[in-house]
Amino acid sequence: MTFRTDINGLRAIAVLSVLIHHFGVSGFSGGYVGVDVFFVISGYLMTKIICTKLSEERFSMIGFYAARARRILPAMAGLTAFLLTIGYFYLVSIDYKFLGKTSLSALTFYSNFVFANKGDYFDDSSMEKWLLHTWSLSVEWQFYILLPLFLMGLYKFKGGKFLKQGVVNVLILSMWANLVMAKNWPTADFFMSHSRIWEFLAGGLVFFYAPTLSKIPHLGKAGLLFILTSVFFFPAGDIAYPGYWAILPVAGTAFIIAAQKRNILLDNKVMQFFGDISYSLYLWHWPIIVGAIYFGVPLTLLNVLILISVSILLAKTSYVFIETPFRHPKKGKSHRTLLLTGFGGYLFIALMSFLVYFFKGLPTRLPADVRAIELEAKNAKSNLWRYDCNRDCSYKKGDTLPEYVIGAPKVAPSAAFWGDSHVGALSISIKASLTEAGRSSFIFNHSCCPPILETVYVEQFKRCLCKHLNQITYDKIISSPNIKDVFMIGRWSAYLQGYNEKGKPHPYIVFGDKEKANRSNLEERSKRYTQKMVETACALTSHGKNVYMMSPTPEIGRKVPTIMAKSRLLYQRNATVDIPLSVHIQRHAPVIAALERAEKECGVHLLNPIPLLCDATTCSGVRNGKSLYVDDDHLNARGGRIVKPLFDEALQQR
Repeated sequence: MTFRTDINGLRAIAVLSVLIHHFGVSGFSGGYVGVDVFFVISGYLMTKIICTKLSEERFSMIGFYAARARRILPAMAGLTAFLLTIGYFYLVSIDYKFLGKTSLSALTFYSNFVFANKGDYFDDSSMEKWLLHTWSLSVEWQFYILLPLFLMGLYKFKGGKFLKQGVVNVLILSMWANLVMAKNWPTADFFMSHSRIWEFLAGGLVFFYAPTLSKIPHLGKAGLLFILTSVFFFPAGDIAYPGYWAILPVAGTAFIIAAQKRNILLDNKVMQFFGDISYSLYLWHWPIIVGAIYFGVPLTLLNVLILISVSILLAKTSYVFIETPFRHPKKGKSHRTLLLTGFGGYLFIALMSFLVYFFKGLPTRLPADVRAIELEAKNAKSNLWRYDCNRDCSYKKGDTLPEYVIGAPKVAPSAAFWGDSHVGALSISIKASLTEAGRSSFIFNHSCCPPILETVYVEQFKRCLCKHLNQITYDKIISSPNIKDVFMIGRWSAYLQGYNEKGKPHPYIVFGDKEKANRSNLEERSKRYTQKMVETACALTSHGKNVYMMSPTPEIGRKVPTIMAKSRLLYQRNATVDIPLSVHIQRHAPVIAALERAEKECGVHLLNPIPLLCDATTCSGVRNGKSLYVDDDHLNARGGRIVKPLFDEALQQR
């Protein structure tokens, strides 16, 4: 295939746009469109390779996949091997486990599925995911797997009579999927291959129609203008991407390829250099950024310039010593030996990734004090939250309501604790309070389901049956005359404001099995949600129940034991993990107002943990050098003991 400097220059524009955008350089807010440029280039080149060889009756599926493997796998394996080595010494267990998981997903090209479940590409948590950028390589490989099969089928059907039309049809279907998902599932739309295939196929259509398109005057200049407009003026994180937005950079790339014109911006030594190392530079630049942030390197202008230089140096090294030998082996070297050696090494690194993930980040490699801190996040025996009293989205209609009783033995339950996983997180303290009061209680603990009637929990890939769960729980409570006291506990604000820890998709509460999540008008959602809170509590009091509602516990927003362990591992010091009290009050203001309404309107009793967990200015996740949380928002047994007096007072009143 004839080497085209314009396409190589396009690669340079793509990788430099992504790199400069990721390093936070002002003016490159839309630099992420560089990935779209890569997709169109790949679509054009792969379609050209396959269709040309099919027409010459010399296409080999094995040969095609082997060529793609030589191009992509060695450098990927080198990067993951490097990160696994560094991580062995410097990552705490939970981070190293995630690195093992994402390394394996990157090496086996399904990382787009993994990261689609780990939050938005544009959120702050992206800076903690060492291999986030490999999502695009997974999408590309999925395209490589499908494209030959698709084109071969079309080519053999009536002599390829419907080849172009078949490509157009799939492009339209993929674009339709993209637009639908952008509106309803924006995070999945960004990561999933079926909403990105149209970008590759746009490049494929250029191959079919290039002779006609190349005659359009100034086509290449228009294409360059489209791409640069996207890079400089597209917003970052404020749009559902790709959606309609990606049409501009995709069309721009297609125009430049179709024009087949030399361009001084693309065809010069600097751009050709970056085009040559574009793949390795794309691989290495992102872990450099994540590493800088992980080790506390501030991204000042000087540091950014140094980090970019390091990225370029590593990319050039990877290109010379890894990419080139596998893509263009020297004469006298056996291709078979090279492939077998490379494949063996690749499998070995994949196996190491699996073992790191399977053995939960290899905690035994860490110092004893770091491991002791980590155990705070793994202490399942500290509460019942992780036991089977917790029913979540696995619950199906028709299942009977599990009835778990805790407290004093051989005493009929006279109370009910109803809520989400925050009930389970406090269950050891609740059990102790019940036992001391000589009472027992039902505990109805359903993750993702706040104790509010008619609610349905909606997240990106799941829809929980909270409405059914909560209704049968409510029916059980009001139909049981022995139940005098009802405690309602939940992570109330998360379902309204969203999770405040990094990297978790925004949950939504809707009211009705078929209602869709409303991502706009927070004020209206807040009004409806809090009204349902009050109505549920008041409905219980109208049936003669003595209702207690617990105000939100502080949500630290970061996994407290992990932050503490990292501080010990890297800096040999104890970490302070806290949030200002004002931040807590601001976040939970709508919910606190609703709780106060319930207190005023129907006599609900409020349990406020803030005086016990916070001082006049700060809510801390650490006390006396020990974590109070198992993660970022669930109290551990130690934290539960601190708020236990709230339950003691309420349960001993009767």
